[in-house]
Amino acid sequence: MAKRIKHVFNNSMCAHVWAQQTQDHGRSGNMHFQDTTLFSYHTPIVNIVKDAHGVTTALMTSHTYSPSSSQHSGEARRSFTGPIFYVPSLGASGGRDRNAFYVDHKYNQRHLLEQYEKLKARLLRARIFYQTGVEYLDHCYTQATEYAKAFNLECNIPLATDAAEIDARIVRLKALENSPKRIAERTRKAENKRIAEERRFAEAKIRHADNLIAWLNGHDNYLAYEVNHDDNGGALLRRKDENTVQTSMGAEVPYEHAVTLYRIAHFCRKQESDWLPSEVPMLIGHFTVNRIEKDGTLHIGCHKLNWPIIEAFAKANNFSME
Repeated sequence: MAKRIKHVFNNSMCAHVWAQQTQDHGRSGNMHFQDTTLFSYHTPIVNIVKDAHGVTTALMTSHTYSPSSSQHSGEARRSFTGPIFYVPSLGASGGRDRNAFYVDHKYNQRHLLEQYEKLKARLLRARIFYQTGVEYLDHCYTQATEYAKAFNLECNIPLATDAAEIDARIVRLKALENSPKRIAERTRKAENKRIAEERRFAEAKIRHADNLIAWLNGHDNYLAYEVNHDDNGGALLRRKDENTVQTSMGAEVPYEHAVTLYRIAHFCRKQESDWLPSEVPMLIGHFTVNRIEKDGTLHIGCHKLNWPIIEAFAKANNFSME
């Protein structure tokens, strides 16, 4: 009997399956995908395309919609591992581009250049220097230039001239900001902020501990950021049901696939050797294994799974090496 393909997921899994492009449609509540396009309600928010060089690329909407759509966009960003450009024309009908069935690359490029110019003008008028503003200008420059390279367009941003103007402005602002009194004040504020953030994070971990325990025991409750990963940034694992393993980021794989992958990771540790993909990809459920490190750390899709979590899960579920 042929295995039935699943089309209804939670939001995280829906985004993961869309990003992997292993099936042509799926849905979760107010989010769904059809072929390469992911929709929030009936609005396309991101579309997977090939650039002029054959590279798989995501075009994510630069329009602002509802908070729900912003959450859906976040799920898409976390799930897609290739280049992402934030542009108004996605090549999918709906939202504010109801008749746009093709990507208007020139329109997108003008938008990216305008974003760069607007931010540059704000930085040159700024009365207080913010490093994040300069970093975002770098991001705007990278988006515009990389988009031009990807789709064979012209992009003539005079970066050296712009950087010199901004640097001169920064020098003047820093001269005003670097008095002993201002330095002492910033140091005090930064230390207070660090202490407050550490306290907030620790309190949040305690506050959400019951949710984590409930999740590990099979409940479909929300996991806050403070408890949805281990101390080294890796995802957590649980046995969702008899046939399914689920990560704390919402991705699901068949139980028997998880057992097979554990054995391969265990072999890599034993041989003290990394595993890298060959021409034939290793698929675990909907997801492609990117690599396995010699210490057993797994990189699958957008996930990292650290060996202590894998080993603890294997022992709890009595994985066999046979």
